[in-house]
Amino acid sequence: MMRKYILSTITLLFFIAEMNAQYCPLFGNCGEGSITTVKFNGVQNVTGCSSGYEDYTSTVSFQVQPAQVYNLFVDWDPFYDSHIYVWIDWDNSQSWENQTEYYTINTDNPPNSAGTLPILVPATANVGDQVRMRIIHGSIDVVTDPCVGAVGLFGHGEVEDYTVVITDSPLSGNDYCVAKGPDTCGTLVTGANGDTFNYQQISRVQMAGANGSDIDNSSQLFECQSNKGYSNYTNIGASEWVVGETYAIIVSKSNANSLDLAALYVDWNNDTDFDDAGETFNIPVDPGYLTHSVTVTPPAGYAPGIKRARFRTTILANTPSPCGQQNGGEVEDYSILLTDPLAPTPGCVTLTAPSSNAANVCTGNVTYTWDASAGEAATSYKFYLGSDNPPTTLENGTDIGLVNSYSTGYALLPNTKHYWKVVAVNDNGEAVGCTTDSFTTAMNIDPSIDQILLGGNDVDSATVCADVDLAILANISGGTGTVDFAWTGDDIHLNDNSINNPTFNASTGSQTYALRLTVIDDNNCTARDSVKVYVKDAPVVGTLSADKASVCPNETVTLTLAGYNATITDWEKAEGANPYASINHTQDVLATTIN
Repeated sequence: MMRKYILSTITLLFFIAEMNAQYCPLFGNCGEGSITTVKFNGVQNVTGCSSGYEDYTSTVSFQVQPAQVYNLFVDWDPFYDSHIYVWIDWDNSQSWENQTEYYTINTDNPPNSAGTLPILVPATANVGDQVRMRIIHGSIDVVTDPCVGAVGLFGHGEVEDYTVVITDSPLSGNDYCVAKGPDTCGTLVTGANGDTFNYQQISRVQMAGANGSDIDNSSQLFECQSNKGYSNYTNIGASEWVVGETYAIIVSKSNANSLDLAALYVDWNNDTDFDDAGETFNIPVDPGYLTHSVTVTPPAGYAPGIKRARFRTTILANTPSPCGQQNGGEVEDYSILLTDPLAPTPGCVTLTAPSSNAANVCTGNVTYTWDASAGEAATSYKFYLGSDNPPTTLENGTDIGLVNSYSTGYALLPNTKHYWKVVAVNDNGEAVGCTTDSFTTAMNIDPSIDQILLGGNDVDSATVCADVDLAILANISGGTGTVDFAWTGDDIHLNDNSINNPTFNASTGSQTYALRLTVIDDNNCTARDSVKVYVKDAPVVGTLSADKASVCPNETVTLTLAGYNATITDWEKAEGANPYASINHTQDVLATTIN
């Protein structure tokens, strides 16, 4: 009880502090690990730790667009059971909502010390707002309070705050750096020798792939113009590349010039940049200068899965770079599915419940089930759930272990469409291309048993004598349509188990009865609760006797009670007893003196 009191007091103090300040206070230290790198949509901050709390809101900002998905990458010093907790104040309310603004990055043990978290920017985010992002580094499995700070809860760890800018400017998408050509395609640009050339727009990308997964994508000038020199084609499908095999790539342009340059960048290790060795491929220009061709052999040693591929064309005056704006050429992004026959990832699971597109699903503790992944065995599963698609807002890749069912333990919003998926994982990576299912919750919240009163008292148990009535009343809320009640138990002794206010009566004492109440509504959504009733034997009065049949004045008669089973609390005179008689008694002996 003392621990609960202290935690409640701390929470209350922080709540009051948050009301008096724009954002709640923080604690932290640098004793056992700290955040080392934060990268979000191409902007990277290599961080330090001086006091346990670092405020980067005035020096580091990340730009994002509404309704877009970006990866947040966080690296930290490893120590046992490290976790990262993130809040982003999307509605700019100077507080954080755990249902819509809370994310986690979990790892198990060292050497794991980095994680990537896909974040969907709400479509309702206001363009022009500058909102706060809070990142807490610590070592407790579940943290849902952004105000406790690292030291307040963990005893160690660090807290960092950043600014996130909501913008409508065209970005490169996801968390990769911004890269584009001139804002207006078709304009003239000047080369290194002073010659003027037409803008070299990418008109076609051809990527060979295994198992019929070739990509052949043609794009038009108006697409480049509307996207201001950058086009994101990562959602048109992925070209499958098998480790060790060789694949041909051709990039076609709108105009021919011998001085044009082109390059391909592939993020093999999924660290959201193209800076690592082996991730850059220069693409020579072909005779005729309208096309650039190259072959690529995917290297071994990287986790299978989706990889980002970026193509860039430019002119000689601009050496190709995976980031930034250049005054010639264009940038296009695509997806590659890397597979490794020697390091197979698991297949996709089959989602079973809730069934696909199910309606009137209960809002309470929903249990999600699935059949094991096909093919290569999984070692664990990641769970995703939310009102967004792909789902992230409620569960964003929670590692739930090697199980085939999962209960979230919290209520869902009523009359809301939810999306969910389960991704199998093994040491080689994650299953790719897995199905996302959806369901819609019932119009109202599930029925709830708010209170059970025993004899008018809000208690979990009550004691009653045999053959004495005990009134029971259950206070119920929620539910859809008609709400039915049913009491059950080993030996229930209720006068009506179909209502929420029956009367309990048992004729046999020295027994304990467990009464269980089940409430069910028209959608078969249920609530359950139970109470206990302890029944005592009814008191036996016993036999009262006197040592004399009659007495004279000033003589004493002794009355004795025998054969009773209760505690005697008092003696009293019967009606019409001699008013001059005085009663002096112990527990079971009554001495009456006639004056």
